[in-house]
Amino acid sequence: MMVLKKCLFVLIFFIFSLSIVQAKSVIQVINQGQEANYKVDTNYGFTFNMNNVSTTSSNYHLILSDRDIIDKKIYYDNNIDYSKWNYYYLDNESDCKDKKIYIMYNNIGMYKGNAVNLKITLNNCVFGYSNPGDSNKEFILKSYLYNGNKIRALKPSIGFDKESMKITLNGLRFATLKYEFIDDNGKKINIKGYGTLSDLDQGKAFKINSGIDKAYIYENYDSSRHLMANTLTTETDFTKTRILENAVQSSNYETYSDSNYKYAWSTLLFSGSEFELTYYLGKIDYLRSWWDNPLDYEGFGSGTFEFITPSLISFSIEDPVNSSNKIVVEKNEYFTYKITHRVPYINKDNINIYSKYNIIDNLEECFEITKEDITIKNDENKDVTSNFDINIVKEDGLKKVYISAKTDFLNDPNFYGHEYVFMINTKVNDSEILSKYKNKSANEYIISNIAILNIDDNSNSYTKKTNNVNITIPIKKQIVSVDNTSKYISVIFVIIGISLIFCAVLIAFLYRIRNMNIK
Repeated sequence: MMVLKKCLFVLIFFIFSLSIVQAKSVIQVINQGQEANYKVDTNYGFTFNMNNVSTTSSNYHLILSDRDIIDKKIYYDNNIDYSKWNYYYLDNESDCKDKKIYIMYNNIGMYKGNAVNLKITLNNCVFGYSNPGDSNKEFILKSYLYNGNKIRALKPSIGFDKESMKITLNGLRFATLKYEFIDDNGKKINIKGYGTLSDLDQGKAFKINSGIDKAYIYENYDSSRHLMANTLTTETDFTKTRILENAVQSSNYETYSDSNYKYAWSTLLFSGSEFELTYYLGKIDYLRSWWDNPLDYEGFGSGTFEFITPSLISFSIEDPVNSSNKIVVEKNEYFTYKITHRVPYINKDNINIYSKYNIIDNLEECFEITKEDITIKNDENKDVTSNFDINIVKEDGLKKVYISAKTDFLNDPNFYGHEYVFMINTKVNDSEILSKYKNKSANEYIISNIAILNIDDNSNSYTKKTNNVNITIPIKKQIVSVDNTSKYISVIFVIIGISLIFCAVLIAFLYRIRNMNIK
């Protein structure tokens, strides 16, 4: 029995230890200048596209005017542009859990041909001070407010930028946010993608709760600029730190988050229909340094967190996907092949831009196709056909469609980080050529189609093939009309012949009776 207990203990300890190892493995430290060594499957290539976003949101405690700022005793650094931001003030910490404050970003891009919306919900928070109603604090803050000096929030609030993936925390120690991917019908979508958290300076931090597969960060790049580690300040004592799985905090020193200094960035790979993060403001020592006259009260700070599209790592090239809007067609009936491919974001610091991007679709000779039958759109539903050269060449018994991105387009940063749909509208001729595609086991023709993607950058060439798409053309049963005139004539002659014989027999019979009567 004792041995059994020991074995059980060891097993439980192993399972528990395994979960810890898996949790810690989420954070991947990378070395500056070695980003190419961390190239990942570009199935994660989806990211936020905010160019055509509209927003819907909850209304609870939404700040709509400067009057709300004065009446609710809310202070902010700069004037809020209410057309670009949604700010919510919080009466108490339970508001974060109970009121389900959210913003919905509609149309953040396309994923595998489907429109994607993103809902961000505030799930939890802790205020940055223990007693927000303390009269002494309120008096001091009021005086700062009335004198126009720079202070932070008198009443805690959270703000959502309507035009970028940016949030601002005011007067909060931390806030937990849930990100959900939803289609236009309100159903959740499973997505593999990435985003890069920027502006992790002044000791700010985040913790991964769920839905994140990997977080890439720099560590110990330069002690005067940057130190990222899996530590967080404690929730009760801002001067102390503790090790926490799946947590990333920036250093005591100023860090940089612009495109020249990526050391305050962290690239996150996510998969599934949602993920959850907790955002922490920095240590109180850093927050005090922002004020004209430091206060001895903890947590009256403000901080911004933003997802951006540049990445610390590079992505491999994913396979293009082929599909058709119809799989069974009649002869001379138009249908459309759709070749979909996501071009990963190119970070020019560590990946070469493309020098060639070609789609080749080898159509069988029975197809009818012209240049005008080909349209190309991106994930913003913009027609970008003019940015490609299109040629159709008869070669080796095929009609080869060549679609090539123009050089100017390849050199444009806007080419990268988008999903493209190449739509080839065509039909099958009613000709004798079809006989070579006949399915011997069924009364139909089957025509296969595979497209090829060719990409060159300054160091490598890549060739990717799509999946095969079969188009079926039913063979209609032929109705043969038979001329039965000869049969009809033969039957008539037989009937006439039988009738004549019958008449002859009848006449002979009547003649015999007549002779008998005469005798």
